[in-house]
Amino acid sequence: VPFTNPVEFNSGNTPYLNNVAEVKFLNDDNLMYATDNDVGRFTYANGTWEQMEVYSSGENGIGNMDGIVQLLPNPSGTKLYVLTPTTLLTFQCPSPSFAATHLDTKGLESYQASRMDMSLKQDMLVITSKSSSSLLLFRIP
Repeated sequence: VPFTNPVEFNSGNTPYLNNVAEVKFLNDDNLMYATDNDVGRFTYANGTWEQMEVYSSGENGIGNMDGIVQLLPNPSGTKLYVLTPTTLLTFQCPSPSFAATHLDTKGLESYQASRMDMSLKQDMLVITSKSSSSLLLFRIP
C-alpha cells in the first residue's frame, strides 16, 4: 500500500522543532515529539496538525531533559515517560484532550541511561545503561 497525503511540519510557524530525535503517537490524533531538550505535542483537529504545549528542560519546575534519548507512552496514551541519560520524567496525558502535564522527574545521576521498556502488565519500567553493568527496574504506581 503506498503512502499518501504527506504533511510537512516546519519550524517557521512551529517553534521547538529543531533536532527532533524521537516521535511517538499517543493515539491517532496526538503526536508527541522530543528534541535535544524539549518535549511537545501536536494534535490533529479540523483537518490539520497543530502544535500544542511544549515543555523545555529546566523550566516551570521540570528537571533536566538535556539529551533526550527516548519517549515511551503507555498503551492507552495517557502517560508518557521521557528518558535522558540522567533523568526519567513522567507526563500525564489524560483523555479526552491528551494535553501533557509534567508529573515527576527522577534523577538517575551517573547511570547514563540509554533505553527503557515497559512490562506487558504495565506495572514495571526497566532502564538500560551505556556504562553500567546493571539494569534499573521501577514499579509504575
